[in-house]
Amino acid sequence: MPRLNVFSRQQPDEPFDSDVPSSWSLPLGEYGGIHFYVSYAVFVAAAVLTGLVVMIQNRPGNADLPLTALIAVGIWTIGWIVQVGVHLVFHFGLGIHSRNITVGILGVESPNRIWDATQWKASTTVAVASTTLAAVFGCGLIFFAIHAITHSAWTSGQLMQLLRSPGFGLGASESLWLAGTWLCWVQVLCQLFPLSRNQGRALLMSVSYLAARETDEVFQTKLARRLLQLVAISTLLLAMATMAADQNVAVPRWPLLVFLSVLLWVSCRSSDLRDSIVSFHMADSDYLPKLTGGDEEATDGPSWVSQLSESIRMRKKRRLAREALRREREEADDESRLDEVLQRLGEKGRDSLSDSDRALLKRVSENLRRQKESGN
Repeated sequence: MPRLNVFSRQQPDEPFDSDVPSSWSLPLGEYGGIHFYVSYAVFVAAAVLTGLVVMIQNRPGNADLPLTALIAVGIWTIGWIVQVGVHLVFHFGLGIHSRNITVGILGVESPNRIWDATQWKASTTVAVASTTLAAVFGCGLIFFAIHAITHSAWTSGQLMQLLRSPGFGLGASESLWLAGTWLCWVQVLCQLFPLSRNQGRALLMSVSYLAARETDEVFQTKLARRLLQLVAISTLLLAMATMAADQNVAVPRWPLLVFLSVLLWVSCRSSDLRDSIVSFHMADSDYLPKLTGGDEEATDGPSWVSQLSESIRMRKKRRLAREALRREREEADDESRLDEVLQRLGEKGRDSLSDSDRALLKRVSENLRRQKESGN
């Protein structure tokens, strides 16, 4: 059975592939069944950084700024390489395949796998994302160990003073390894923040799915949205606390935290929440064949599109059935109260009826009118 051809740029005999990574990414090539991309956001960030360096380098004391920026970019790129390396180990060594790898500003982006040929289960997503971030954190620990070995006079007080510095320790050659530690850990922290395409987003969606595995995708999506909103509110509270501490700081941190909080709150309505949950259901139900070879054909049986359409139809039928049951219960309650209301109306008049009694009589009147019209 040939694979489904969704995008016109694909030929019928080509494997199913998502068009999402290339929409805001530059394709680099393909190796071992993996298509590599670089997000255009990387080039935008590089242009902004270059412009800042060019504008500031001629000020007093900034003669070495280009070299410092180059070192920082090199350390940041090491974090990217570690993240890509972890995904390659999973792909070639453990059989957990990746169809596309896109490198963004923070490293490997978490793709929307609902249209991907490689559906990952929630547990697999947790394992890959956790290992990726742990590897970058471990890279920072290696930099830290090198600094501790080469600087026997180092103290914890010096580290705290360094972390408070906006220069990340790049201003002095003796603190270069600590700067590497700091930048690697900042990369991990940024990836953990659950914005779209971050590894933290994938972790949160996986946890939401696993924590409510016995429920449907509607509840799981709602749970994930509530968790994201909780993180956004916590970030806003942290910004308020930071505002008081940043009164004597040249570059305040709280505006960035407020911006991230608002951005996260807005992203809670993004369609990627439901897409992630549905992709986990599809992976557990084996809607799509796993990518194990270049020429392997899809297994026979209903296509995943028909399976997904059937799931949507069944969910609509369940919703209509619940609405019909609710109406029947309301009508039964109205019938049980109708005799009492009519008796009170006959004995005490219309003024004795409450608003709910009048609403009941109105509903009964409308039901009788509809039944009469349908009978005719």
